[in-house]
Amino acid sequence: MLFETLKQSYVFLAGIYFGILGGMAFEVLSFFEKLFKKKFFVCLIKDLIFAIISTILFVVCLNFANYGEFRLYILLAFVLGFFIEHKTIGFLLAFLISWVYNIMCLMFKKLSKHKFFRRLVGNDRKKRQNSI
Repeated sequence: MLFETLKQSYVFLAGIYFGILGGMAFEVLSFFEKLFKKKFFVCLIKDLIFAIISTILFVVCLNFANYGEFRLYILLAFVLGFFIEHKTIGFLLAFLISWVYNIMCLMFKKLSKHKFFRRLVGNDRKKRQNSI
């Protein structure tokens, strides 16, 4: 009984940690939603994937921290971790994801000017004109 009482702070912090991971997953999926201009089908798929990811993270948190025993304060810690991530580092993660996306777009534009890359990707104009 004493061990379970002493371990409650560890379990609570683990719930916050896994909630932060869930918030990060939400930020990544929100970027894909913005990328596809908030279409209904994309929003539905994003919400479904987020629900699956957050459920898996919560079950892993329960198994990792509390040996599979459900306590209400673990759920509250998970939700608290999600909101902590959203209010503190959420904007930074969104900025980082969009920055990486923009860098990759620039790299793709520069690489698409080279003949080898166009043939590798299959965008060679000469090949398409000859086949028509």
